[in-house]
Amino acid sequence: MAPGLYVAATVGCEGLGGGGTVDFDGKNFSPHYQACLTQALSQNARYRQTCIEGQGANYPTTAQIQRDPSKTMKDVTIAVLSRNTFSMNGVRYDYCGAR
Repeated sequence: MAPGLYVAATVGCEGLGGGGTVDFDGKNFSPHYQACLTQALSQNARYRQTCIEGQGANYPTTAQIQRDPSKTMKDVTIAVLSRNTFSMNGVRYDYCGAR
C-alpha cells in the first residue's frame, strides 16, 4: 500500500485532516491525532494497535509509544483492498495523498 493519508470513503478527500483520517507510514495505521504501532495477530487480517496522542512537531517515536503509561490498545481488522484502498473494521479508506 502507498504510504500517506487516507480518508473514510464516506467523507472523501475534502475532509482531509478531520476525524475520518488515517495516516499510514508504510507499516503503522494511525487514526486522527494518534500515533500507533500496528502489530499482526495470529488471526488473519487482525492487528493490535498500541496508540498515544500525537500530532505536529511533537509526534512521538516508537519507543515513546511503547513506554507511555497512558497508551491504549485495541484490536482491529484491516483488509488491503488495493494499493490505494483499505478497510478497517468494515470502514473503507481511500488514499488522498502523501503526508
